[in-house]
Amino acid sequence: MEPCGVAVHGLSKGVVSGKTLAVFGCGPIGLFGVQAAVAYGAAKVYAIDISENRLKMAQSFGAIKIFNADKDPLEKIILEETGGIGVDMVLEVSGNQKAYDQGLRILRKAGTFVIIGVAAKPIQLEIPTNIMYKEAKLFGITGREMYETWYQVLGLIQSGKVNLAQVVSHQLPPEKFEEGFKVAKEAQHGKVAFIFHAR
Repeated sequence: MEPCGVAVHGLSKGVVSGKTLAVFGCGPIGLFGVQAAVAYGAAKVYAIDISENRLKMAQSFGAIKIFNADKDPLEKIILEETGGIGVDMVLEVSGNQKAYDQGLRILRKAGTFVIIGVAAKPIQLEIPTNIMYKEAKLFGITGREMYETWYQVLGLIQSGKVNLAQVVSHQLPPEKFEEGFKVAKEAQHGKVAFIFHAR
C-alpha cells in the first residue's frame, strides 16, 4: 500500500476526473498511478517508459496509449491527440532528464506537473517557455500523507478499482533476496515482493 499511496498522493495535487494525464515511468509507483488515475475517472491516461514489459502492464491497467520514450514520437502524437493543447497533468516518476523535458513540453497551459521520481543527478529545466509562460503548477512529492492517503488507498482497493497484486510481477522467499534485487535493478518488471511465511 505504501508505493500506491505515493502515487495517490501525487494525483491529489490536481484534478483527475475527466482530465488527460501522462505518466512518465511505469515502475510500481507509476503503475499504481495509472490504476488510480483510471479509478478516479481520468478521460485519458498515457504511459511512457523504456521497458516493454512495464508498458504492457500499464496498458492492461487502462492506459489508452503507451510509448517507448526512446523510440516513439510521443510528443507529436499526444499534442495531435489533444488538439495542440497538451495534457492536464503529468506524473513524473522516472527521475530522468528526458522525461522532464518531454513532460513539460506536452503539459498544457496552467497544467499540473507532479515530481515523484528521484533523479540520480541534478535536473535542468527550461523555465521561461515550459513553466513560466505556461503558468504551470509544479509539485514535489515525498512519500504520502500518512493517514489521509492510507484511507484513500484502502477505499480504492476495497472498491476493486485498484488491485495491488496485479503490480507484483515476482514473489520470492527471503532467502532469494539476491535474485529479487537483481530483478528490481533491471527495471523491466513490476513490484518484487518477498513472501515471509509464519512458522
